Amino acid sequence: MQLWAWTPATGQRQSWRMSEPLCCFALTASRERLLLALASRLAFLDLHTGLPAPVCEVPSSTMPSDGRCDRQG
Repeated sequence: MQLWAWTPATGQRQSWRMSEPLCCFALTASRERLLLALASRLAFLDLHTGLPAPVCEVPSSTMPSDGRCDRQG
């Protein structure tokens, strides 16, 4: 499984290989990383290195594919 990005202004495409299914992702205050909801954990993805930094495990009763931001972003 891969996460893909496309920059319309330049036509540049980039991809990052995921070690497990990616359920959803969120932008962060940093343009260099994303917050990922993977099948078993949350992780920050460094967009330059492609390396995920684990945040926490996700309980099996949680549905990470329902990810969304609250009113505060």
